[in-house]
Amino acid sequence: MTRKTQYLILILAIAGLGIFLWRDKADQIHYQLPTINRVPGSKISKITVRQDQETIVLRKDAGSWTLPPRGYPAHRGRVTRMLRAVGDLQLSALVSQSTHYERYGLDQNQAIRVTARDRQDRILRRFEVGKTASTSQGTYVRLADDPNVYLTQSNLRSALDVDASSLQDKQVLSFAPDRIHKIDLQLAGDPGISLHTTSEQGKTKDKNQDQPGPTQVRWVTAQDTTVNATAANSLIRQLSSLRCARYIEDKDKEDLRAPQLRVTLHGKSTHDLRLFSLSGNNSGETAGTSSDNAFPFILSSPAAKQIQERVHKLVP
Repeated sequence: MTRKTQYLILILAIAGLGIFLWRDKADQIHYQLPTINRVPGSKISKITVRQDQETIVLRKDAGSWTLPPRGYPAHRGRVTRMLRAVGDLQLSALVSQSTHYERYGLDQNQAIRVTARDRQDRILRRFEVGKTASTSQGTYVRLADDPNVYLTQSNLRSALDVDASSLQDKQVLSFAPDRIHKIDLQLAGDPGISLHTTSEQGKTKDKNQDQPGPTQVRWVTAQDTTVNATAANSLIRQLSSLRCARYIEDKDKEDLRAPQLRVTLHGKSTHDLRLFSLSGNNSGETAGTSSDNAFPFILSSPAAKQIQERVHKLVP
């Protein structure tokens, strides 16, 4: 091979490499990821999540998140996760420019369609969520008016794949147990009983004389009869963070009458729980209303049974 031929081959190789690098750079520019600005959660006042035939709406009213149309309270922790997922959306890679969305979980039947709006109902963010990538923690997404499929930096599906029941805050009573000093109990057909705490100084005996001991707290009736303190304290602890199994969709609190049991707890504030037997209810569940919640609810059978057992230990 002549020196001239060698030079010619070298020149062609350099030219080919230059063309390759130029095309690669052009591709990088062509595939530049969209810039997505962060949306603070405080600016979002409404989130709509649509998946297949189900639509869930979350709305912020007077600083609290609720689920229309009934207005059930929304679970604060789950709403916070959703706000972060929506507001902090960031992309890590362009995955596909094809419109074959099924493999990414972004077709009509699988995609989760998310829209976030402000107080004036202006759209702040709109995108679709698909499957979680098998090779990373990211999720496949499509942005509004963009046919491309992208990969996110974090797992959005775990925060946005929700149903209405899982978003409801089902806590129906909430208070500090150590603040309660009086309990009123009333069973159906019974005049009721009132219990309160009383304290007395205990004594510790030594060889020479009685010494003051720790203060002892008793639960007593109005007639100063001591009752089962373990049952009283267990009842208070259970009710201090009582959660329902579900809300009753077709009733208001006023529709439930003649409670089978009423428990009123007095502390810094007063908390009232009423339990009802529903006609035709064969599930073993019990309906209830609470002063701490605006909606009637169903307690699970174990929870209702535990409350009733503890009350019966206190009522002679």
